[in-house]
Amino acid sequence: MILGDRDDGRADRVLEVNPRLTTSFVRLAAGSPRSLVRAMLDAAAGSQVHDGAT
Repeated sequence: MILGDRDDGRADRVLEVNPRLTTSFVRLAAGSPRSLVRAMLDAAAGSQVHDGAT
């Protein structure tokens, strides 16, 4: 829970982290030769994504 600075609580937020995605990402990132975040950003931008093995 993220508590905001408003007394009436209207700025409070709830942040949920999906443990299935997080756990998978952490394991994949540990075994990856390059940044998975960079690979996702490259893919989203339409750039070719390399596996980093070469």
